[in-house]
Amino acid sequence: QALQDDKKLLYDLFNRDGFNQSYYQMRSGKSMMALKNARLSADRQEQVQPLYEKIRKQWMQQKLQAGMDGCLRLKTGSPACLELKYGHFSVNVEAEGVQPAKNQPVSEERIRQQLQKTGSSPFYFRKLEIHMEGDLFIPMQLLSELRRKGIAMLENSVLSEYRREAAENQSVCIRENDLKSEDFEEKSVFWCSVENESQLKSLESIPEITGIYLPVSLYAGEDFCEKTSAMLKRLQSKGKRVGLSLPYITRYGENNVYAPHLQALAAAGLDRILVRCLEDFALLQKLDLVHLAVLDAGMYTMNRYALDFWKQQGVRCDTVPLELNQKEICRRDNRDSELILYGRTPMMISAQCLKKNLDHCTRSHSRLVLRDRMGKEFPVACCCDSCYNVIYNSLPISLLSEKESVKKTGAASFRLSFTTETAEETRSVARAFTDAYVCGREPGKEWMEYTKGHYKRGVE
Repeated sequence: QALQDDKKLLYDLFNRDGFNQSYYQMRSGKSMMALKNARLSADRQEQVQPLYEKIRKQWMQQKLQAGMDGCLRLKTGSPACLELKYGHFSVNVEAEGVQPAKNQPVSEERIRQQLQKTGSSPFYFRKLEIHMEGDLFIPMQLLSELRRKGIAMLENSVLSEYRREAAENQSVCIRENDLKSEDFEEKSVFWCSVENESQLKSLESIPEITGIYLPVSLYAGEDFCEKTSAMLKRLQSKGKRVGLSLPYITRYGENNVYAPHLQALAAAGLDRILVRCLEDFALLQKLDLVHLAVLDAGMYTMNRYALDFWKQQGVRCDTVPLELNQKEICRRDNRDSELILYGRTPMMISAQCLKKNLDHCTRSHSRLVLRDRMGKEFPVACCCDSCYNVIYNSLPISLLSEKESVKKTGAASFRLSFTTETAEETRSVARAFTDAYVCGREPGKEWMEYTKGHYKRGVE
């Protein structure tokens, strides 16, 4: 019965209605999607409002406190002693001020009421024992101070068990005083990732661009190896290093046009392979090409344990996670890391194709747009070779004006990630960043709307 009541509550809230078996018996399809929003109707809103009010009062406005046990001992001529326990944690706090009662002695109930005023602290009294000897008086202010000090000590005792000491020499980023501006500019390594040939052609003639990641979808088909090899030689003749960007989703058992040719391309001088999922990393392991692997930002490297793991696997490089802010990046070992300075962040990778569900499948690598209630537009790329969608942020990240703080991160290389940009936009962005970061020119005024992502404010 409880399960049925819970399910009814969820249905009534419209947060968990329309259950299906998801991907258990099918790959994807319209039956999994809620294409209409039933919550928008007026009668539905009127029906659900009382439930929202009940939830606010019962859960959202309820204080989240842990139950502790307390024992207060009071005796004239001795310090007041308060012992607090939570789990296996225990603290004692004492204070002078217990006096003989001159007129009316303080009652146990009055003392209990004062101690139980735990307010917004992390604890409440689940059990409170009070032991009093004789008629006595104690100021209420003294009891409050005992309670505050005791709770603070107990909280600190609990938290101390979970605090981790920073590893020695954990911060290895290059500090401003250790790297002259001209050294930074001379050593700056710039890579660009592209999605189409027009973006690629815009970057070929910019000498400050070190290398270019080509998507495997660029020449998908029977002549994948031939065309990719020709482009590899062409870019190498212009002094560019070349990498391949693998898909965000690779399904087990599917034929990948690129997999049989990676070893041949590596032998032809392929410099690196951008890995975006664990399945493709396993593929590189099988082909003995892990030394070319560059982990993209979605491959977890946020803490030093993850970094150590991947280094033990033998990867060439990782990408600094997009969730970290500048201070957190500077506490990270970035000597083998690439930092994204520009690009639209993938907000969601979805096996559900918007084009197929709302229209029909054309396998034409369509570009769509999602518009939110504020009118912001989110570009959607249909990746038909591997059958998934990438939903990008409405604004690109841009760290064009952050050169001084970026150089403190000690990143080994930088990346400009081009997704929906035109040829002209690609050229303008690349020129602006290489002028500022490589040529040492002052960055001009931003020419577009942009965000700095989590770089300044971190994850909220």
